Amino acid sequence: PAGAGEFTRRAWLAGKLDLVQAEALLDLVSARSEAGRKQALGHLDGRASAALAALRLPLIDAIADLEARLDFANEDDVDDLDRDHTSDALQALADHMSALAATARAGQLRVRGARIALFGAPNAGKSTLFNALVGADRALVHDQPGTTRDVVEAEGQLGDLRVTWVDTAGVRDDAGTVEAAGIARARAAAAASDVVLWLVDGTTTPEPDALLDLPDGPVVLHFTTKADLLGGPAARATDGATAISALRDDDVALVREAVAEALTSLQGTRADDLVLTRARQASGLRLAAIATARGSEALRAGAPLELPVADLRDAIDAIDEVTGRIAPDDVLAAIFSRFCV
Repeated sequence: PAGAGEFTRRAWLAGKLDLVQAEALLDLVSARSEAGRKQALGHLDGRASAALAALRLPLIDAIADLEARLDFANEDDVDDLDRDHTSDALQALADHMSALAATARAGQLRVRGARIALFGAPNAGKSTLFNALVGADRALVHDQPGTTRDVVEAEGQLGDLRVTWVDTAGVRDDAGTVEAAGIARARAAAAASDVVLWLVDGTTTPEPDALLDLPDGPVVLHFTTKADLLGGPAARATDGATAISALRDDDVALVREAVAEALTSLQGTRADDLVLTRARQASGLRLAAIATARGSEALRAGAPLELPVADLRDAIDAIDEVTGRIAPDDVLAAIFSRFCV
């Protein structure tokens, strides 16, 4: 009987695709948005693989040059090595690797979609805004504080990205046991999101900033709610926050636009730019960049040529592990186990 990913694994073994293309096939099968589908097709066509091969070639050329100088060091016709020039070229290559590795977040957003969490104190209007953003009464709305005890999710579309809206329990210090468990889930959901909508009730004294207490990572958009009860104009800015009412369609549209801008900023690339899609790919390329930069530094410092050669071989091995030229069994098992039969 065929195992998980059996046919894709055989295609890889036969050299018909590499691991980046195999992962792209899985991304294509599981794509939930047009952006994710286009991204997966680009990788499946070999665009990312070609970019990685282009990074590998100058490393091979550099190793060949350095090893030739080691092998024929006593020959009269061997010219002097311009260490600074070679070092500069390798450092530029390392910077390019690092820049490509940094695109992984953009690629992951396009493939898996984005998570947007609504976060704040009880009765801050989170569930009302959540329902308005989703376009359905998914979350219970009530004047009593602590109505939401668990995380409520709903999927939607924002531009060409798939998004998951996440409503969370209100955060406060004097919560009971059950509510405290919901607050812990709220903090975890916010920390795991790409964008956090921090909502503060505009009709009450604002909660201290320390209440948010989130780790670095999510983009935080600050809004004060219930502007309709204040009798003021829609969507006005006060103290760094935008005052909105979840009962006004224009204000809800403004929140959606702010989230879309934040996601565009997180991606940091145009839709047709080459980006990586997997943490594994980014990790391997970062290792390659570190090894290449180490080789550059060794050359500039006047170290024996054997040292930068070893560093550059480490860089090639890291790239080869990304594409599958070097394929540890645990990596293969992790990749193909996600496929269906």
